Amino acid sequence: MTLGELNYESDFIPDVKLHYPLAANAVFVFFCLAMPIILMNMLVSNFLVESIFYLFFAHLNFKYAC
Repeated sequence: MTLGELNYESDFIPDVKLHYPLAANAVFVFFCLAMPIILMNMLVSNFLVESIFYLFFAHLNFKYAC
């Protein structure tokens, strides 16, 4: 789902020959394997940083409100 609309047949098996077919296929496979992992790591780290930030400031506001 995180790869979107990547269509291997239309992008990497075109009518004209590619200049570097091995390199193009290697980059495509690397992108398909690495991109979902990178996106999920970014989402989880952003959630953790923001939740810790909000918990810390909620604690400070509660402490000084009393």
